[in-house]
Amino acid sequence: MMEAPGSAVRKFRAKLGRSRVDADGTDPVLAGVSDGGSDAAGAREAANLATALASLEQQLAGLRSEVGALRAELAASTLPTPSGSKGQAAISPVRSTPTAGERAGAARHNREMVRPGGEGADTQAAAPLGLPARPEHAVNRHIRRWRCRSGRLRRAAAPYARAIVRPRPAEMPVPAPLTWGELGALLAIMAVAAFLRFDGLAALPSGLHGDEGIAGLEGRRILRDGWIGVYTPSALGQPTGPFYVVAPAVWLFGDTILAVRLVPALLGTLTVLALYAVVRRNLGVRTALVAAALLAVMTWHVHFARIGFPLEAWPLVVVLAAGALAEATRSDGPRWWAAAGAAAGFGVYIYNAHPLVLAVFGLFALYHFYRWALIVPLGALALFAYAPSALTLAALAGGILSLMRDRRLASGHLARRAGAFALGAGVVLTPIARFAAVERNGYFNHARQYTILNKEPWTSLQGESSRVDFLLDRYLQFWDHLTHAALVDGVDASGVMPMVPLALLLLAVLGGGWGLLRCRLPLVSIGALMVLIMPFAAVTTIEGAARRTFAIAPFLALFGALGAIQLFRFAAGRAPMPRLGVVAGLALAVWLTVSQSVVNYRETFAKAPMQEWVFCRELTDAALYMRGLPSTSYVYFYSERWSVNYETRQFLAPDVRAEDRSAQFGRFAFDIDPANGTPVFVFLGAYRGDVETVRRLYPGGNLVEGGELGKPPTFVAYAPPVAP
Repeated sequence: MMEAPGSAVRKFRAKLGRSRVDADGTDPVLAGVSDGGSDAAGAREAANLATALASLEQQLAGLRSEVGALRAELAASTLPTPSGSKGQAAISPVRSTPTAGERAGAARHNREMVRPGGEGADTQAAAPLGLPARPEHAVNRHIRRWRCRSGRLRRAAAPYARAIVRPRPAEMPVPAPLTWGELGALLAIMAVAAFLRFDGLAALPSGLHGDEGIAGLEGRRILRDGWIGVYTPSALGQPTGPFYVVAPAVWLFGDTILAVRLVPALLGTLTVLALYAVVRRNLGVRTALVAAALLAVMTWHVHFARIGFPLEAWPLVVVLAAGALAEATRSDGPRWWAAAGAAAGFGVYIYNAHPLVLAVFGLFALYHFYRWALIVPLGALALFAYAPSALTLAALAGGILSLMRDRRLASGHLARRAGAFALGAGVVLTPIARFAAVERNGYFNHARQYTILNKEPWTSLQGESSRVDFLLDRYLQFWDHLTHAALVDGVDASGVMPMVPLALLLLAVLGGGWGLLRCRLPLVSIGALMVLIMPFAAVTTIEGAARRTFAIAPFLALFGALGAIQLFRFAAGRAPMPRLGVVAGLALAVWLTVSQSVVNYRETFAKAPMQEWVFCRELTDAALYMRGLPSTSYVYFYSERWSVNYETRQFLAPDVRAEDRSAQFGRFAFDIDPANGTPVFVFLGAYRGDVETVRRLYPGGNLVEGGELGKPPTFVAYAPPVAP
């Protein structure tokens, strides 16, 4: 059916209006979120559309003139009157009666060519050629108007009726060129991020945790042996990907605290830059700058960037994978989908909790390709596997029948893109999958150790409702602990202070709600899935909640930026007094975010005795002292908490010869064997008081106390006099 010229003109005028908005730098998809565009590209598009519009208007004018000529010709057409009629003209405008076939053709003509008007439309029904106009019945007119109104209402409500996680393909704005102002703001943000992560890196946190020592030991092993595989049994099992990056730092800086913490600090700073680049591509310049600034000062991200755990590379990989996946949704070819699958799969070589991230990305990809056609049967299958029953079996059968009737599964275009995503992920995951397939490798030992599904109180819960309530309580508890000082984790010291300020979380809730309801771009949908699903990595495990959910930190910064910008734009359109209140509230939220993230970390966390306890301050000072002893020395080590073979000592003082003499790890005694070398006694914790006993047994030796002046010593060392 041929489109009416007037309709085409109206469409081009609407598109021209959008292009003019684009030329001004506003993304029509985001409707206020994007804050940059290419003026030159928008102007060229506007000029092209204006030319096309002028051409269509000329064609419309020609058609109107032809219609006018036809109407004039019809009006001039006449039929001869009967002969002998006096007082009448020779011709009469009386029409002949149309036949039934002519009336049927006229009805078809009306249905195809006549477009019903709106509320102000002409009350006369359009007449076909050769037929008189017929008045429209009042009932029909009201029905037509009601249908027009209901159609507009349905179209207006349709976006809100869809699922909020539905990724809507969106035409992204042309990225704006980098201006000097934007470059200056970015450099300032990166300078702040680098300062917070590198300043005093070896001194805060105070000490070196054993897991940091493992990272240094594995880096040293890589320098010595080369390839060590994709997984190591150290620390109950962990991927080796980050250790290959730590190895060059150990080679450059030796067995030092700085060597194991330098790489996480660098990766954390690069994550801020990566988040800026991904958000700028998808949501615009201002949103990208605010998101990068929030991540730069976020306590959660700063804290783990200053710890030598193999963890800081995880958010970087997740951000890059999310950017690749968002780019793939706008691409018709399979290359971006393959890149997104490979990037998503690479995270399994960084941290044990990444399989849940991989599941989130896979869920998004499946929904993008097949909507609910494939997700519903998979969910029904999982439900049937968890709780077999007639009801779940019926749900599974219904899902399979629905899947068989869906036409999207037969689409070759979708199959190629889905296959590219699966292929990219499969190629990257093959080495770790082959390792995990061998039971003796112990790949799943870490998960079995920390899961709650085989421990109390989960095993004692009766009924599915009680288990759901239990998981829901832990889910809410996770968010509460994230924003408040809670139980301190014995591995990373999270809980000494809030990881995420409450003001930032409230901004993230506001921004996430707005993004899902009004924006719904792929990056927003991916971020929402991450924020909502990843907490279950902490809900279903014991300890380490801040570590296993660390990948959502960049997305909280993203949603916080969306919330701050939308709140500011809301205030800009208000009256002066309400505007002042909104701006004051926004300024207070930003100040609280920055102060809690920067000042409290430098003050509260740095002075907390608990963080010194977690990061083995006593053992670290003792190991640094032992490293400076002569090579002929032999250490007798006393500590109720650590063995002398703990990883912190092994990394910081690898060449020290020592033995445990505490009751917890060895034979408690004060005798010495001169054949071992020059004796040195080192006392930690509750054993520090035994130094007086040793001084009485071997008087005249040298006493050394570790730690800071004015504080209790972290260790006490005594070197008896050397026999002549």
